[in-house]
Amino acid sequence: MDWRPRYRILDAVPTKVNDEPVVVLQDPTDPSDTVVALSMPGFFVLTQCDGEHTVEEIHKAFTKEYGQEVPLDTVETMLREFDEGLLLEGERYDEHKAQRLAAYRAQATRPPTSAGSSYPADPAELRAFLDKMTEEADLGPVMDEDVCAIVIPHIDFPRGAATYGSVCRAVRELGLEFDTCVLLGIAHHHTETPFVVTRLPYETPLGVPEVDQAFIGHLQEHCSTDLFTDELVHVTEHSVEFATLVCQYLFGSRVRTVPILCGSFESVLPQGDSPSESPDVAEFIEALRTAIEESDGRVCLVAAVDFSHVGPQFGDSGLLTARMAEFAQRRDQALFGHCVECDPDGFFEEAHSDGNVTHVCGVAAVYTVLAVLEGRDAQGVVIHYGNAPTPDDTSVVTFAGMLFTELPAS
Repeated sequence: MDWRPRYRILDAVPTKVNDEPVVVLQDPTDPSDTVVALSMPGFFVLTQCDGEHTVEEIHKAFTKEYGQEVPLDTVETMLREFDEGLLLEGERYDEHKAQRLAAYRAQATRPPTSAGSSYPADPAELRAFLDKMTEEADLGPVMDEDVCAIVIPHIDFPRGAATYGSVCRAVRELGLEFDTCVLLGIAHHHTETPFVVTRLPYETPLGVPEVDQAFIGHLQEHCSTDLFTDELVHVTEHSVEFATLVCQYLFGSRVRTVPILCGSFESVLPQGDSPSESPDVAEFIEALRTAIEESDGRVCLVAAVDFSHVGPQFGDSGLLTARMAEFAQRRDQALFGHCVECDPDGFFEEAHSDGNVTHVCGVAAVYTVLAVLEGRDAQGVVIHYGNAPTPDDTSVVTFAGMLFTELPAS
């Protein structure tokens, strides 16, 4: 048999069932997906499905790993069950994905997933919460010139209230208005492409904003990559939802949106290279830059990102210490220096100079903002910096609010 099965990239969580170790697998883009629990031998077989090994080679690897001979047809049966359970790439999963994608696109809106958990679901209660958050926030340094880009967190609103509020208060103080907001969120799970667009508007308790379809059309027309390949990641990701909510609150129902999720650039880059050396990244940034220039209204880039993630919840060994938190703060401040100067390559190099040891998840979106503004005599300012410990105080997430302005030509 020449079948060379390839596993799908899924969330894998080790746990125990009846005191036996298992690995629980689930598709992070499909909240209705049934979780699959594999025994450790079963999970080992799945890990051998890399698209390179034949069934016979997988059988041999299992025998070598566990020191026992099992019939080849036992492994074949296991692989067929993996395929039927949608754990493998192939025709069965492609058909399932096509059905899900058709159902997603048939919706009038992308429904809210965080209302009632990360922010109030009732519209009146939500407005009161956002008003209080803004009124009580500190007013940090604010630019006098017109703002062209904003950075906000994507942590839940109660824990990030001081930073969200400072951004909202600064925008209100400046009296800013925009016709289109390009929302750059973070895809926290695997994507095949570095940028993922959807034409569906993100619904929130404040309403349904119009999507700038002409802007999206320009992006796709000027990109050779299909920007909708990974569109299903929008189903469960929260960062664009939060950015939509902030823009609705600040700019009203008339503002149009362009929902984009940024994947990890590392998947399209040889180690150590700048994102500018990736044709897919460079092409998209140029398309975004020209779409802004050719737009018939005022456009604002809005990046919804968090910065450092430190502690065992994010893969670090040992509990959070003051030294770890201070190190994360120093790393963030170094990154902010490149943000203020609108230096995208310096920012990316700084983030990855030590392998991104503090797990900054917003690298791709911030890089994109800086790359679009590079060469336009733009500068940024950090108006608030905050952090939020996890409920058990063993880990911490940092975030910031920033404004960027393009200085007037002299």
